[in-house]
Amino acid sequence: MIARVVCAAVLGSVLAAGGAARAAEETKAKPTIVVGLAAFDTLLADARFLAAQAGQEEAAKQLEGALKALTGGKGIEGLDTKRPIGAYATLNANVIESEAVLLLPVADEKAMVGFLENQPVLKLEKGKDNIYTITSDMVPVPIYLLFADKYAFFTGQSKGALDAKRRLDPAKLLAADQIGTFSFSFNLDGVPKEFKSIIEAYLETQLATAKENAPPGETAAQKELRTAAVDEFFNKFKAVLNDGNDFTLRLGVDQKAKDVSLALSLSGEAGSGLAKEIAGLATMKSLGAGLVGKDSAMSFVAHGLLPETLRKTLDKVIDEAVKNPKAKFLPLVPEDFTKALLPTAKMGELDIAFDLRGPGAKGKYTGVAGVKVKAGLGIEKLIKDLLKSGQIPAEEAKRITVDADKVGSVNIHKLDIGDHFEKEAKEMFGDGPLYLAVRDDALLLTAGESALETLKELVKAEPKTGKLLQMQIAMARIAPLMAREQKAAPEAAKKAFGKDKDDDLIALTVEGGKALTAKMTVKAAVIKFAALVSEAGKK
Repeated sequence: MIARVVCAAVLGSVLAAGGAARAAEETKAKPTIVVGLAAFDTLLADARFLAAQAGQEEAAKQLEGALKALTGGKGIEGLDTKRPIGAYATLNANVIESEAVLLLPVADEKAMVGFLENQPVLKLEKGKDNIYTITSDMVPVPIYLLFADKYAFFTGQSKGALDAKRRLDPAKLLAADQIGTFSFSFNLDGVPKEFKSIIEAYLETQLATAKENAPPGETAAQKELRTAAVDEFFNKFKAVLNDGNDFTLRLGVDQKAKDVSLALSLSGEAGSGLAKEIAGLATMKSLGAGLVGKDSAMSFVAHGLLPETLRKTLDKVIDEAVKNPKAKFLPLVPEDFTKALLPTAKMGELDIAFDLRGPGAKGKYTGVAGVKVKAGLGIEKLIKDLLKSGQIPAEEAKRITVDADKVGSVNIHKLDIGDHFEKEAKEMFGDGPLYLAVRDDALLLTAGESALETLKELVKAEPKTGKLLQMQIAMARIAPLMAREQKAAPEAAKKAFGKDKDDDLIALTVEGGKALTAKMTVKAAVIKFAALVSEAGKK
């Protein structure tokens, strides 16, 4: 009964992946969709590896036994368990002429044919062209099977996709470095132009309607910014639709590197404006990229720049808001500060970083925060002027020591927190002062065990090439903080994390280059750590 269900599912997937069958051109066109799955043996090995990290070896053995028992204990008859499984589909402007192919690696052709023939729900008939016709009451159309290139090619309704002139090479299509453990690739250049035109026209109509739906009280400058943002979105969408290449989702288990990763990527056609724009993202310099320390426990860095058209219209909105006495630009900020912050607001650029370092020798952490600004010395001058004029309440002013230290031409100011720190913050950073350094291009703030020493180093930091977004957590360093809620965390960290460098990391990155890629990576030891903490919690 299980075998019948498996066969029906396989045959059904051939149809569902892309349906029926003739291609308009007798060429090996790049498929619109490619799905890859690692070899059966690799999948089992990865499952055992992950199960071992999670302390679930017995459960993994039971799963492996269940999989092997699917076909009466003989395994999957005829299947080569050492090569990957895959499928591909090509979309045609005439949808019913689209075609899909399922690829199963073959170790023994006769065994696989025998397995299929032994299924009561199937009927096989071999033609003179060596193509098998498979029919079943469970599937409304015939399925065609051809053995070639050490693979079984399954397709539906028509034999066209099995022709040698259009049949794709599985070895190239399912290369191990392309599919990882699992991959799904949607090739935008494989979408017919007719479909792209329909999608583009529909979106343009919807966005045109959105442009006309102005919110109440919208000013002329605000409308210009809103419509410019809509146009920018539409232009970017068109670029992806018309110049985009591969949009890929890839899951990987790397036993050698001892990590698990999930990545999304988008590439552009070589030489296209989109490809050049994506490549340019990898060369952008960021202040935040230089603020993450080697002893980082947790960090966050983000860098983004508005397109030129939006920066220009944003300037108009800001100027309009500042001049309007009824609509204060920043309601909670004094007017003088509003003016001092205007150059930064008009940059149209976000460049920020946060880094939690430690714990240090005293068991406390050091916090680092930085933000890119424009005309930062003007902000510093304003703070000093407000202190001199007495506009800052005396109780607060006495906590501030301007020019407490100096590195080169950069002044360092001290802010005594005292009892203003919450209990949790004191446990993390201690009760020492905060330190602020103001460069003309940046505001830098530190707190904690090594606040002053760290700030003196950061003052010298220069912008450098970095990722658009980077988040990272070193679980071994964070474990002491987790002890508030999970008392077993520090001990679990000692058991899970060894001497291997960076074996405790969770990382999320977004970056440009050959492709725009968002990737999350979790070290295998982190899975072990989580399992140990969970188990301790149950006890």
